[in-house]
Amino acid sequence: MIETANVRLPEKQHRAQSVSASREGILLSVSDTGHGMDEDTMEKIFEPFFTTKAPGKGTGLGLSMVHGIVKNHCGRITCRSTPGKGTCFQIYLPAIEPVLEKKPADETPGYLGGNETILLVDDDENIRITGKEKLESAGYMVRTASGGETALEVYGQKADRIHLVLLDLIMPGMGGARCLQELLQTDPGTKVVIISGYSPDDQTLQAIKSSTRGFLRKPYTGEQLLGTVRKALDGGWPTRVPAESLSRPSQQLLS
Repeated sequence: MIETANVRLPEKQHRAQSVSASREGILLSVSDTGHGMDEDTMEKIFEPFFTTKAPGKGTGLGLSMVHGIVKNHCGRITCRSTPGKGTCFQIYLPAIEPVLEKKPADETPGYLGGNETILLVDDDENIRITGKEKLESAGYMVRTASGGETALEVYGQKADRIHLVLLDLIMPGMGGARCLQELLQTDPGTKVVIISGYSPDDQTLQAIKSSTRGFLRKPYTGEQLLGTVRKALDGGWPTRVPAESLSRPSQQLLS
């Protein structure tokens, strides 16, 4: 069982905890109903290299590392255990006041909505659903596709009404790189934004910039999505080059 709670450290313990000036804290409790430990074992559990496991089965560094991490974050860790009934570890970490940073005036986003039609291509259903909801709430018309093959079919039927394609790069089947090539061969004027959780190397990024209107890294916020879409529709990156220029870099990403 894992539990968390907001707590106040008792005054006596607080005074002993000279490393922390805060009495407000977070308590993380992790308990089980396993074998438990006797008192002799309990006294040694935080010692480096102490382990009850057979040779080669454990280093005895796990709890020692946890103890060090907790102490380095001005916290403390305690343990209660009863043989045959289980063990409970409790970690106290002092609370800190959040620091709110104000964005410079020139970074304040303007109106990010529109009425254009967008094709969102991603094999993750949750991403398609949340992305569609976010874009539609900003006024866009949205069509979705779960893969490259479906995306080409939808685009072929609605090419004259699709203003931008949001294309996930790594997908089963055709994949985003091949789909991008097919889209640009069909219509060199297609506006495409590549989406990926992987970091492209410099060569690949340059090819993407030359062939598309933008790159959006996963995970992204709703504001980042809307900002990228608006920028791509309004101008985005430079005019694209022939789709064949993406062949070599795209294979690197897919491998």
